[in-house]
Amino acid sequence: MKHTYKVTGMTCTGCQAKVQQLLSAVPDVTRVDIDLENGEALIEMSRHINTVILQDALRQYPKYQLTEKVYEPAMAPAGEPEQRSWLQVYKPILLIFGYVLAISIIAGFHGRGFHTMYGMRVFMAGFFLVFSFLKCSTWRVLPRATPCTMLLPAILRPGDTYMQALNYCWGLLLR
Repeated sequence: MKHTYKVTGMTCTGCQAKVQQLLSAVPDVTRVDIDLENGEALIEMSRHINTVILQDALRQYPKYQLTEKVYEPAMAPAGEPEQRSWLQVYKPILLIFGYVLAISIIAGFHGRGFHTMYGMRVFMAGFFLVFSFLKCSTWRVLPRATPCTMLLPAILRPGDTYMQALNYCWGLLLR
């Protein structure tokens, strides 16, 4: 296995050779490559060696300090924030609304004619199921709808209708 460590205090090829010699003397180290420019040591070992043991190998020479290399995630270059149109931002919520509405209209046409209350119940069930799922997921599609989904349990008090909760949510979204 290979591990990369940060080594400070090396200023010349003599330092590089000394650190390489000291680290190679540690048991179970099979190979040591020192990058003087970047101050890094690539150490191959037959089994994992604790960093403290490697640091102890350099203890006689306090000028050289070995630490674990910290990998920083690659960042996107800083620039202007992405400008998105209203439709691009709210396209997911419009699609969800359209699908739930279409299913409730289709469900409302059962039997003879259109049953408004049945269609409304299907719409409300779909609405709350979808938004409850989005609240529980890490998918941040609805940046402005999040307060609405977080407040749903507080909105629905005994005696309130689903229509009152829906009106309250739309009021939050349209602010």
